[in-house]
Amino acid sequence: MLRTFLLVLLGALWSGTVAVFMSPWLFDYREESLGRPLMYEGAVRIFILTTLALFLAGWFALIIRRLTLGRLLPWLFMATGSIMIFAVCQFDSQNALYTEDSWIRYTTAGFLFLTSILASLVTRYYYLNSDSIWQLRWMWGFMALAFVFLACDELLEIHEKLGAIIEQRFQLDHVFTDLITFGYATAGILFMGYFLFIALREYASQHVQFLQLFCVGVLAFFVSQVFDTFDFWGHEKLIRLGVHYSTFPDFFFSDLWYTLWSPKHVLNAVEEVLENLAAILFCVGVLLLLLEKNRTGSSKVVLLAFPKSAVVLGLTLAIASLTAIIFAVPSSRILSPALGVTASQVAGATDGLFHTDGLFFHHKWGLLVANEGKGNILIINDGKVRELPDPKRLITDTDAVTATDEAVYVSSPSQHKVFRYTHDSGWSPFIGHENAKAEPEGLVAVGSNLYILDERHHKIYAVDTDNRKIAVMSLEDPRWNTPEGIAYHPGLDELLITDDMSGYIIAVNFGLPPRIFASPHNGLQNPEEITVSKDGHVFVTDSGRREVIKFDSDGNVLGRIKFHRMYGYLTGIAVLSDEKEESLYVVSSDGFGSKSFMPSTIWKIPISRSTTVPTR
Repeated sequence: MLRTFLLVLLGALWSGTVAVFMSPWLFDYREESLGRPLMYEGAVRIFILTTLALFLAGWFALIIRRLTLGRLLPWLFMATGSIMIFAVCQFDSQNALYTEDSWIRYTTAGFLFLTSILASLVTRYYYLNSDSIWQLRWMWGFMALAFVFLACDELLEIHEKLGAIIEQRFQLDHVFTDLITFGYATAGILFMGYFLFIALREYASQHVQFLQLFCVGVLAFFVSQVFDTFDFWGHEKLIRLGVHYSTFPDFFFSDLWYTLWSPKHVLNAVEEVLENLAAILFCVGVLLLLLEKNRTGSSKVVLLAFPKSAVVLGLTLAIASLTAIIFAVPSSRILSPALGVTASQVAGATDGLFHTDGLFFHHKWGLLVANEGKGNILIINDGKVRELPDPKRLITDTDAVTATDEAVYVSSPSQHKVFRYTHDSGWSPFIGHENAKAEPEGLVAVGSNLYILDERHHKIYAVDTDNRKIAVMSLEDPRWNTPEGIAYHPGLDELLITDDMSGYIIAVNFGLPPRIFASPHNGLQNPEEITVSKDGHVFVTDSGRREVIKFDSDGNVLGRIKFHRMYGYLTGIAVLSDEKEESLYVVSSDGFGSKSFMPSTIWKIPISRSTTVPTR
């Protein structure tokens, strides 16, 4: 039994480690085949499928030396289950693998229902066999009911609904729902202990294969619930790691880390897969037990033997694994978060950055930072970071920021307000829901007008900063459904507005029909923030493509800067120009905190005015 556990553990560690080292190549290959950047969910699926494929290959190398039914049947079941998981990953594009709505729940529930039927047949066998241990009759009957309940829970989300009711009733944290499933796993461990105490003598001598499969299944289920319940612990540890290493100017996280970019995401996806594999192990284990009860010793008969093939396959896997690791090691160290250009850190988590969003440069104020996670505005001048004071804590959500010579303006969507800061008065509400039922996001000041995007209601508000009169323009074209960033282009005398869902950038003179400035045909995917340099060039962050894209005033792409995957969630952007140099300031954000362990960082990328942004 111990040998089996060690083999499974070593196999899982080997296949997972090799999959991590292979992942960057596989991600690149997948991106080339798709013709677009790979989203994080796709990367998680590739990692899981690669791990399963390697584990199955290693397992096959072990069993073909002496192929018995007891060895072949579990492998075939596991291979079938892995093919089903592949089908889920290939065709379920609407639901992330870690969510309760993922199609993987159907395969898991199916194996659990089948296990319940097989357990019922075992129960019947013990009732018909008067020589059996009498406790096994009710224990197998109980297990048959338990597997039915687990299958129903998988499909109907019983524990999630029950947990939500209890959490709401007693005002408990959401972790209580996770503790329910952890309770399932703990109960399973305790029941298995009692089960072994009663039946170990019979099963250890006659049904070792069943015992091994069932115990490994219980262990897999227990580990899955540990991942589900205590994923926050791993998330917090990795956040500390990210913050720690962000203080090292020469250290950057390479693409080898990308599988862990969102610890909760990947751990919960692995949890769903482990639950599925546990159900398969339970099913095939009980099936083998039934076969052995009805045809004693049939599972131990050697069907075929390929000792030389086993050695060749094992050596091939070992050499291939070692080669993959050796070739991946050089790429584990990168010199910049961006490909082909130097990017230096201007500010990071140790400077107070947290869920950082928008940037705006004003010659009087400096580089303004909308630090959304902490609900404050930071100013960077001469390499020093300070906070615009807000002693009354009026602002709790800072999405975008802009400024004039006299004032700084910040949008707060959750408060339905725009706030204004002056040296004399400090922070005060500028407009709020009593003026317009808005959820303000992007904003830019042009002369005496403040233009504000309302993403939820698909509108632009033009507010006179002197008398606060509001004019409203609706964005009715479906291509501009979720306006995100806004900038003013003096040469065009138009507002440029990004849409991070449709992939369009529109140009509009307020009150007049808008036009398309750039679109997905220009290689846009999820354009976030936008800024305009003094010479009329337009710079856009695209989090979907992990790129900063440079356009001329006609909407033609002049160049791109691509970021490594760990730094690819790009949000705010600003450009500072002088006679010799343009410098881009770009935010690589943390995916709003609940997703990624990577800290928010502002990067400075010097770009010579005599050259364009390098295309990658």
